[in-house]
Amino acid sequence: GGSSARHVFSGPNEAIDLAVVGIVDTLSR
Repeated sequence: GGSSARHVFSGPNEAIDLAVVGIVDTLSR
């Protein structure tokens, strides 16, 4: 796994995007 620190959350979309990226990363294993 890779820990890619992203910019500070600026809204709900940031949290959703982060969650999606995490899910995709898990499914892409």
